[in-house]
Amino acid sequence: TSLPDATLTFAGEIQDKDIYKSCLKYIAENHLESAVSFLGAVNQKRLGELIKSSDINVCASNLETFGRCVFEGMFGGLPTVIFNRLTCVEEFVKNGEGIFFVEDEKEFSEQVIQLLQNNEMYNQKSIRAIKSTDFISSEAEGLELRSVVERVMGAENEFC
Repeated sequence: TSLPDATLTFAGEIQDKDIYKSCLKYIAENHLESAVSFLGAVNQKRLGELIKSSDINVCASNLETFGRCVFEGMFGGLPTVIFNRLTCVEEFVKNGEGIFFVEDEKEFSEQVIQLLQNNEMYNQKSIRAIKSTDFISSEAEGLELRSVVERVMGAENEFC
């Protein structure tokens, strides 16, 4: 399947120089320079702009410490596709709730293509992505922080 108007933008540090060079070679050999770009690390403002201008959030990482990039995209309403190896994300969001956990590259690309070609599915997954990240808010974080402080302070008082 061909998506002639699709673009792919990578944001984040280059972790493996050899893979990066291999990707650049593939892009050049297939004349994809106008469709694929690597931005490197971006600040929070630029990340917000990228989320607003994007259609899908993908994370091709095999390791993600907290899944922050995944949740930021979902919070911004982007249906998300990631490998099922990122188990830290699955602790918070279940498959189908605005996110797709896929097994391999073939399933990854099929899911992205399906999202880009099926507007109804895309819209449903976008809404679910936002709803799935309800746990992300300054209010929820504040309540968690307060709870931790209360436990620590209560534990401190018990030992005095």
